[in-house]
Amino acid sequence: MTERSAKGWDEASPLSDAQLLRRLCEPIDSQKRLVIRPLIDPNQIGGTTIDLRLGTEWQVMRTSQVQAVDPSQSPERVGDLLDDAIGEYRLTYGRDIVLHPGEVILALTLEYLRLPVDLWGNLEGRSTWARVGLQVHATAGMVDCGFEGYLTFELQNTSRLPFVLSPGLRVGQMAFFPVEGVSRPYNRKPSAAYSFQTTTRTAIANQHEHVALNRYQDRLHERERMADQFHFSSDEDFD
Repeated sequence: MTERSAKGWDEASPLSDAQLLRRLCEPIDSQKRLVIRPLIDPNQIGGTTIDLRLGTEWQVMRTSQVQAVDPSQSPERVGDLLDDAIGEYRLTYGRDIVLHPGEVILALTLEYLRLPVDLWGNLEGRSTWARVGLQVHATAGMVDCGFEGYLTFELQNTSRLPFVLSPGLRVGQMAFFPVEGVSRPYNRKPSAAYSFQTTTRTAIANQHEHVALNRYQDRLHERERMADQFHFSSDEDFD
């Protein structure tokens, strides 16, 4: 019998509903405790997933009002462009927003999550919504162990009809997978941009590779400027 099978779990398999309930009911000070709150309805817990709801924090991109977002620009410039492009909304229960065909909306989950260091999660859309053309998570569905905060839904309408969306709708579902031997969970990463997030803002302007690209572009421009000055000075000497 292998060590993994002796422990009774497999890293390739998601936790079952019984295992999820045990993790949710661990003592508050337990390092194995999975926190998802509020869980409004017991039916949110399925055989291997937990349904997640739309929260009250929303963000809409107004693409017609800005230039292209270029990561090689300074983080300040990219941040200013995104500020101009983004419309933020806080919806209370009973209010809604219309997602038109082709549009993208970011929305936080209603639930606040805290994953222990031995669990990672995979966020997907529910098939009920996928069948009518609502794409819930285009990329980045993996949630690292040690994450704590609200998750962000990337809602895109791929159909030809508008959708009316409101807080409380169950649009996503999350499966949890065991893992061991993680030396640096998400909450210990220096680059963890979304820990304890309470807004849907993107951290694209501060990504290391984008900051490095901006510095590289600045050096190229400086070299070009110095080369132009050198040629200009040389022409003056020749005259």
